[in-house]
Amino acid sequence: MEIAILPRPDAARWNASVERLGGSVHHTTEWAAFTARRGGMAPLFLEGEGGGLAAVAYVARPSRWPLSQWATIHCDALPACPDVVAALRPLEETLRGHGGVDLSLGSFAAPATVELAPHGYAETRRLEFVLGLDGGLDAVYRGFRKTQRHEIRKFEGSGAVCVDAGDAASIDWFCSIEAATVERHRAQGKGYACTSRRTLELLWEEVVRTGRGRAYFALREGVAVSTAVVGICGPRLYLLYSGSTPDGFSIHASKGLLWHVMNQEYDRGVRECNLGGVPPGSSAPDSVDHGLYRFKQGFGGVERVCISGQKVLRPAAARCREALSWIRSLLRPNRAQQAS
Repeated sequence: MEIAILPRPDAARWNASVERLGGSVHHTTEWAAFTARRGGMAPLFLEGEGGGLAAVAYVARPSRWPLSQWATIHCDALPACPDVVAALRPLEETLRGHGGVDLSLGSFAAPATVELAPHGYAETRRLEFVLGLDGGLDAVYRGFRKTQRHEIRKFEGSGAVCVDAGDAASIDWFCSIEAATVERHRAQGKGYACTSRRTLELLWEEVVRTGRGRAYFALREGVAVSTAVVGICGPRLYLLYSGSTPDGFSIHASKGLLWHVMNQEYDRGVRECNLGGVPPGSSAPDSVDHGLYRFKQGFGGVERVCISGQKVLRPAAARCREALSWIRSLLRPNRAQQAS
């Protein structure tokens, strides 16, 4: 398979190709703009001959430091194409030719589990939950865990209201919910980094305002108590983020809001809802992530194993880069000593 690098693809044509190939929001030009600006990286749009592949890779922008020319390339999603495995080698060759020393290959929106270890990758696994909506919302609701349905009814009787908010002012709502969510997770022993306001502003600008995603909030007495941010690609929805304040948690706002999202997006044509992932082992009752696993599992979706991988594309260059980095660390003054 021949792969071309498109520095500036036509957004409408590219996104139509992604949708046709079964890709997700993570393959789209809007998400690429968000990811590139957030990480200070340059996106590479990779297209297979005949439109049989669409993938986005990110390369750190080079600096004067020579090591920056030997890039670790991050490919945010497995290629959207009929045969992912067949695309791996030409994908690697293309990125190696673009200066890539290492490749970090993500697993978002893979159409099926793809084993990467046989192809020389160090694997990382997680579970995603995918909920089909083709049978209609009544059937979807009946597929929820019984306690999940009870908690959704409790939310609906709480007096809370759900809104679709695209105004940048709603970032303040998100920040308050994020702070409460981080505090709860840290109390549970989870390592959880708070999403920066700058990241949220970029998300609003590149994803929400462009219509590639939507931000929903649950309000109780005018105060935001829960949020769900989703990305959309044709008939497929991906839950990018959800969280609640203690008040929202007490009325099961995350569950009620997500059910509201499904209803709204179903009317807009969504027929597949990806609830996102959880770490491996979270199904165990003693896992710190078991609550998140139960939350996602309660909607009745199919559990799908997703595999990410890391691979060295140019071993000699990687060894040289490591040696030079070690030498640089010896020559560079210790920051603590410098501060004193």
